[in-house]
Amino acid sequence: MLGFRHSDTERFYEYWRSLADGKPPHFRLWDPIQIPKLMPNLLILETNADNDFVYRFAGTAVCDFVGVELTGRLMKDFFPSPEAYAAVENVHRTLLEVPCGQLASYLLRTTSGRESISEIVILPMCGADGVPDRLVVCMAILEEYGFGESTPEVSQNLSAEWIDLGFGVPELLSAGELVS
Repeated sequence: MLGFRHSDTERFYEYWRSLADGKPPHFRLWDPIQIPKLMPNLLILETNADNDFVYRFAGTAVCDFVGVELTGRLMKDFFPSPEAYAAVENVHRTLLEVPCGQLASYLLRTTSGRESISEIVILPMCGADGVPDRLVVCMAILEEYGFGESTPEVSQNLSAEWIDLGFGVPELLSAGELVS
């Protein structure tokens, strides 16, 4: 049983599971009308022709937290270093390739210095060819600390568990590993 700490991430996971019996659903099954209260906390990432991750949708609560509109922008543009992006990109590609999901808690700090501990669920969805090619992400703030020092965005993985969708899971990230 997954250890959800926030009801929004659990509702998001249950909705995703309902679309295809726990397997990665086709993106056309996704219906925002079914989860309107969760939409502000969601991101949808796709890979583009250059195989870069692009924010295809970014909910208003996520954009407000980060302090910038993300929709249509490359994910790699929001990381303080190529190494930080590579760590997150590796996790995201693993989620698509296995496919599997992830439930994690992160200490997040934005460029404006806003700090929180957030629970994040990341799950794959399939494209037109039936192969997972996008990720849907739900973010829920567990604790907010206000504003600290203004630094490049930093995420510290506090805990992570992979979600087995019937295809196996990779090894866990270690708590405390810097991922962005």
